[in-house]
Amino acid sequence: MSTKADPDILIRRATDADKPGILAALETVFGSATALQAERSWDWQWRLDPRLQTPGYQGVVAECQGRIVGNTATIPAGLAIAGTQVSAWWLINGLVLTDFRGRGLAKGLLDHPAAGEIQLAKHISEPMRAVCQRIGFDALPATGTRHRRVSTRHRLGQILGRALGDLTGTLIDPLLGPAPRPELPVSIHEGDFDARFATLWEAARAAYPAICRRDPALLRWRYHQHPDADARVLTLDDAAGLRGYCVIRVFERPGRPRRRRGMILDLLTAPADAPAQRSLLAAALAELRRERVERVTCFHAGAGSGARLAELGFTPMGTRTSATQPMLVRRLPPAGQALYATLGDGDGG
Repeated sequence: MSTKADPDILIRRATDADKPGILAALETVFGSATALQAERSWDWQWRLDPRLQTPGYQGVVAECQGRIVGNTATIPAGLAIAGTQVSAWWLINGLVLTDFRGRGLAKGLLDHPAAGEIQLAKHISEPMRAVCQRIGFDALPATGTRHRRVSTRHRLGQILGRALGDLTGTLIDPLLGPAPRPELPVSIHEGDFDARFATLWEAARAAYPAICRRDPALLRWRYHQHPDADARVLTLDDAAGLRGYCVIRVFERPGRPRRRRGMILDLLTAPADAPAQRSLLAAALAELRRERVERVTCFHAGAGSGARLAELGFTPMGTRTSATQPMLVRRLPPAGQALYATLGDGDGG
């Protein structure tokens, strides 16, 4: 379809043939690092995702004289509401080139039938957030990104040398926030996502009001097959089997000096199993501290996950114009408003 304001701009379903134009647009708007990451993960994202009904790029583009001037990608969410699968999509990489803004292209991209009925989005840029809120997206209450400092040892090591930096950091780190020991035994899981994870997922799908797919095939794709697969899995077992797991990632952010960062990508237990949640989060923080991570981020939605993080010293991570970054949803049924989501959902970060 063409826009009313710009009949020469075509908004249509995207295909793999649009890859060069999409990558060029990503580089223009978000920079070369984002474009290179998208190119490196293209086949993983659009060929291997077990939620795809057919392989190939999923999304909508705005095209002007053969050039991609706007884009939004759509990732199948695998959303279950009250245990029943529904069709829903995560929106990622939403953009309109600067020269084409203010012409209704963002609205056209999001309103296109190929963008899906139920739409979910997090970590949205301020301009796109404003568009979303004008066209009927709602902020999901008690959702957002939280962060906290973890350790000073890496930074001090850069200044003082590793030995002295570690010694000084051990004195300072306890002042950075709560560091409880896990109440329950948590261990590093080195193997595959086996049948125990399938059992936990089936129980969770039935127990949570709304949750996105987390079966072994999806976890394997997300955390083991990713081109930058460096996720670490922590598990909590009891006599009945796998009680819960947590997935973390450690990475170095480019720049001078290089900063050491961490993410809590995923956390799954029974919805009301606060002791398991606290133990897995405490173990995750301990592992991140052992890895000399300076700061960690974690997205939260549903099941009181924000409160669990607050107990551990996590505070809301806002933007220049907002104190929080709540998740946005459109046409999500009332039964799905208690959606449980983590950083690993959507674009995985």
